[in-house]
Amino acid sequence: MSEEIFLIGIVAFMMVVTYLTRLLPFKIRLPQEARLLNAVIEYIPVSIIASITLPAVIAPAGQFNGLLNADALAAIPVAFIAWRTRNLIYSVIGGVIAHIVIQKFFL
Repeated sequence: MSEEIFLIGIVAFMMVVTYLTRLLPFKIRLPQEARLLNAVIEYIPVSIIASITLPAVIAPAGQFNGLLNADALAAIPVAFIAWRTRNLIYSVIGGVIAHIVIQKFFL
C-alpha cells in the first residue's frame, strides 16, 4: 500500500513540475534589459541539435574516419536546402535522397 501511495505522489509531483515549467514562461515578464538573455535562449535549441547531430555526421560509427562518408556528404545538400527554403520537410527529403544517391553511386 505504501508503494502505491509513493508512486501516486511521484506522478503528482511530476504533473506539478511539468505544469509549472510550461506555465512560468507565460507568467514571468522580463524587463527590457534582459534582451541579451532572450537572445542567448533563442540559440539554445540550435546548439543542442548541433551537438547531437554533428558527432553523428562526422563519426557515424563512433570513430572519426575522415569526412568522406555518406552522412557527412549528404549534410552538404541538407544545409543548402535548409538555408534556401527554411523548410524542415524539404531538408529531410533532400537529405534522404542525397544519402541514398551518395551511398549507392559514389561510395
